[in-house]
Amino acid sequence: MRTKNCANNPILKGLLILTVGILLVSTVDAGQWNIWVRPSVNGSLQVNQNFNYSYLFSNDSSCSTILYQTETKNVSIDEFGMGFLSFQLPSNLTNAQYFCEYRNSSLRATLPVTTQLANNSFAIDSSL
Repeated sequence: MRTKNCANNPILKGLLILTVGILLVSTVDAGQWNIWVRPSVNGSLQVNQNFNYSYLFSNDSSCSTILYQTETKNVSIDEFGMGFLSFQLPSNLTNAQYFCEYRNSSLRATLPVTTQLANNSFAIDSSL
């Protein structure tokens, strides 16, 4: 009796790749947040500069009650005025009502927590 080599079966290879892909996707941390910023000052887009950004989650729009605050990250803004940062969030932010953005230690924006924030990836047009 002759046995078949499973490594040469394209259907089994495809199923194996699909299974491994699903496992890898399922291990991605849901607490990973990616933010693209596009800072402008007085309507002028800021390019080729660095800014320090940090974010906190709060129960009030003044951002005085801190439920969680991210570390401050230095963001390099490219020639197109775009910058990127990424950070981890804990899973226990269910009570947060506001998302507060700080740029260079100054409160720049207060945004209500919405389903957009639940998507773990978003862009902020950082105008002053």
